[in-house]
Amino acid sequence: MSSLVAVCALLVLAPTAVAAGSAQVALRPAAGPAGTTVVLEGTGFAASRPVLVGEQGRRAHAVRASATGAFTAHLTLRTGRRGAVDITTRGGGVRVVNHFAVTAGRSGARIVEIASGAGRRVRASSPVALRPGGLVALRGSGFPGRRQLSLTFLGTTRRVTTARDGRFAASLAVPGGQAAGALSALIAGAGIRLVLRLDVLAPAATGPPPAGGTGSHPGGTIGAPQPGGGGALPPSSGPGPPVNVTAPAISGTAAVGSTLTAAPGSWSGTAPITFAFAWQRCDAAGAACAAIAGATNAVRAVTTGDADHTLRVVVTARNAVASRTAQSATTALVPAPAPATGLVAQWHMDEPSGTVMHDAVGGHDGTLHSVTPGVAGFTGTAYAFTRGDVSVPSAAALNPGSADVTITIHLNATAVPATPDWDLIRKGTFDSAGGEYKVEYQPTGQASCGFVGSTGSSELIAGPALNDGAWHSVACTKTASSIRLTVDGVAFSKAGAVGSISNTADMVIGAHPGSEFFQGTLDEASVRLG
Repeated sequence: MSSLVAVCALLVLAPTAVAAGSAQVALRPAAGPAGTTVVLEGTGFAASRPVLVGEQGRRAHAVRASATGAFTAHLTLRTGRRGAVDITTRGGGVRVVNHFAVTAGRSGARIVEIASGAGRRVRASSPVALRPGGLVALRGSGFPGRRQLSLTFLGTTRRVTTARDGRFAASLAVPGGQAAGALSALIAGAGIRLVLRLDVLAPAATGPPPAGGTGSHPGGTIGAPQPGGGGALPPSSGPGPPVNVTAPAISGTAAVGSTLTAAPGSWSGTAPITFAFAWQRCDAAGAACAAIAGATNAVRAVTTGDADHTLRVVVTARNAVASRTAQSATTALVPAPAPATGLVAQWHMDEPSGTVMHDAVGGHDGTLHSVTPGVAGFTGTAYAFTRGDVSVPSAAALNPGSADVTITIHLNATAVPATPDWDLIRKGTFDSAGGEYKVEYQPTGQASCGFVGSTGSSELIAGPALNDGAWHSVACTKTASSIRLTVDGVAFSKAGAVGSISNTADMVIGAHPGSEFFQGTLDEASVRLG
C-alpha cells in the first residue's frame, strides 16, 4: 500500500461501473507544489496496448496497459507552473484529462482525483490523516446539471443535487467508533456509477501517563519522577540508545485558546531517558511543517497564529548512549476563530504605480502580477487587467467561517469571455479544502456569485449584461440560509445553505489562479463580515 493510501482517502472506480469502451484514471496527489511527482492509475483501456501520458505543454510518455487494460505511471511535473495543470492520458481512441492544482508551498498529498473518459471527475480531500471521526470532502464536476445523485456510505443513502454547471459538493463522516480498514462509498445516477474506497487508519496511539500524575511530561525522564507530572513512567527495558515503541501523542482540543498536552510515548533503551519537546505548525494537509519559535514545553496554548493549520510535536529522547526523535500525528485543523464583523478589507486600487495593492482597513496588502495601475477608475484611479492578477495572502480575517459575508467589486468592460467565464475576485477553488467564495463575469456579460462550504454549494447568475463600457457595482453575499447577488443596487437571491467557509488559499483578483483572466478595469474591492 502506498504512503498516500495510508494517510488519506483513495478513490477506486469499481470495474463493474465502467461502460464498454470507457476508461478512467486516478491521480494522486491531485494538488501540490510545482515539481511534484504524481502517480496515475488507469483502468478500462485497451488490453496490452500503448497508453500515452503527458503533462500539458510537454511531450507524452508511453506506458503499456496490462492484459486487463490497467496501467500505472509516474510523472514529475515541471517546476515554475502556476494554477491548474492538465495531465492527459490517451489510448485506444480514449482521452482522459486529470487536473493537478499547483499550490504555493502547500502539499496536496491528501487530495486524490479520479477522472473518466466522459469528462466526469470526483476529487476527495482529507485535511489530516483519515482516522475514525475524520471527514472527507467530495467535489464532483462534469455531471449533468441539476440532476440528483445518490450517495451511499455505511448503509445510509442520501441525495446530492448537481448545480447548473454539473458540479456537486458533499462530505463523508467516518464514525468515531469505526474500525480501521477499507470502506466503500457509492455515487450513482445521471448515467454514472462510481465506487470510492476510503482507507481508514487506526486511532492515533496515546502514550502512557505518569503513574498518579497529570499527563504532563515537561523535560521528563523515564525511571525518575516527572517534574510537573507527580509520578514516574515504568523503567525501560534493555541497554542501548532510545527506541520509540509507542509514538508521541497530543491530547486536548485543537482550537484557539485551548491547551494541548504532549505525551512522549513509550521508549526502550538504557535508563534514564530524558525528553525534549518541539511543537511544529503544519498546513491543512498535515505537511510543510515548521518549528514554532519558543514552543518547547509539553503543554502549549493554541494561538491565533495556529488557525487554519494543524499541529504536531517532535520528541527528542536522549540517554547516555545516543539521542533519537519521534513525532506525533498531526492534530485536527485548528478552526479560525469567529472573525470580527464589519469591513475587514478594502482595496481602493488608487496606487498610481508599483506592484503593491494597499488595504485601507486590515493590512491585507496584495501584489500585482502583469496588471496596470493608475487608469481612470470608478473613484480615483483603478487597475487595468488583460492577462494578469492581484494576489492577497490568505488570512483568518478573510475567511467568513459560518458568518455572513459580502464581497464587493466594481468593473468596467466591453468584452465578454468565452466559456467558461472570467474571475473578478475569489478565495479558494471548487476543490479547496475549506470551500471557496467567488465573484465571476459570465459569457452573457452577467455577473455571478459562487459559494462552496462545509454543507454544500450554491451559484447564482442574474442581472443585466455589464459589457457596455460603463462602471458597475457587483456584490455577492452569503447568509446562513441563502446567497444574494446585487448588481448596481438591484438584488437577486437564491435560497440554500452552504455552511462554513474557511480555507488557506490566497485571495486572487482578476483571474482564476493562472487562467480565466478578466479583460477590463477593476476598482474598489472589499470584504465585509456580518
